[in-house]
Amino acid sequence: MQNSANRHVFVIGPIGSKNADFGSPERKMYEDAIQVLEEVITPACAGFALPVRRSDTLAKSGEITDQIFRELRDSDLVIADLTSGNPNVMYELGLRHTTGKLTIQLGEHGKLPFDVSAIRTILFKRSETGLIDARKRLAEAISVGLADGGDPVTATRLWKEKFNGDDVERSAGETLKTFEEDELGFLEKLVNAEKAMPELSQALAGVTTATRQIGELTGEAARLTNEINDRKGTQSEKLLIAERLASQLEEPALTLEESVNVYAAVVDLLSPGIIYLLEQTASSADSQQLEAEQFREKMRAMISAADSNMKPISAMKTASIKAGQATRSLRRINNRIAATLQIYIDTTKKILLWQSHMPTTAASSK
Repeated sequence: MQNSANRHVFVIGPIGSKNADFGSPERKMYEDAIQVLEEVITPACAGFALPVRRSDTLAKSGEITDQIFRELRDSDLVIADLTSGNPNVMYELGLRHTTGKLTIQLGEHGKLPFDVSAIRTILFKRSETGLIDARKRLAEAISVGLADGGDPVTATRLWKEKFNGDDVERSAGETLKTFEEDELGFLEKLVNAEKAMPELSQALAGVTTATRQIGELTGEAARLTNEINDRKGTQSEKLLIAERLASQLEEPALTLEESVNVYAAVVDLLSPGIIYLLEQTASSADSQQLEAEQFREKMRAMISAADSNMKPISAMKTASIKAGQATRSLRRINNRIAATLQIYIDTTKKILLWQSHMPTTAASSK
């Protein structure tokens, strides 16, 4: 996926007060918002090389400045944390929706201001696994949104129709027709698959490089820790190794995030074309059977390779979460790694589903 040098993310959400007394509602709001920013939003955006700007860095609490209006109007992506339903946040979100541009909503389960089921919202629980899952789903939403621009909410669509002179009531049949017309044709699916294939190899190479580096760094840290244990060294020595490891993992973790997010986007582009071709080869003419079988063999090899990678990647994800128990800094970086590996696993499952579109042996031999 290509990233514009000027592309960035603008985040709106509850702010609270950093300077409020510990334990006060304002301080709790600040801490909760920072946790979502640091453990969910920023790492999810980092995989796409998207810098993050937050509204409270542009204005004092309670203000909505010209600069914030411009960010809401012009930013490529706005992420809105709806937790606790701060009035300013809801107002800013409403302004953003009038643009029709890509906007992703998330919020803590049970702390939303109203039923948001009509507008897709990433709901999360404020727990270690809940935040990891939210980060993964946010990264997926960003990947899809950057690829297709996202869909405007109903109010935005009707608003634009009104001012475009198209304020007419549509029947269910007309709406269905619109969706059918928007679906890619088979030539578009094939072109997307053709363009995406080279990027797939590059993304997988990046994943391999990053996971190897992560494994080597983690292995070396384990070796040094074992040496300390053998000579009955201090916990402080082991803490220094853990902190150094957390710092060393930053670069390969970012490479992994970038490569996996490209991998996920590419597979989404590939799948419709691959599935179409697999289904078509089942009914190929006799003169085309050799070419069709060669294509199926390539796909079988790709599916087999994807399947063989699932077990070590799953093991690495489990090990990352376990290793993160040592220190807070290791927990943060390893949770990022684990969340990225989960995106890889979910994406790879899509490749494994290609097998179901393979013609049976009997069908392919006719």
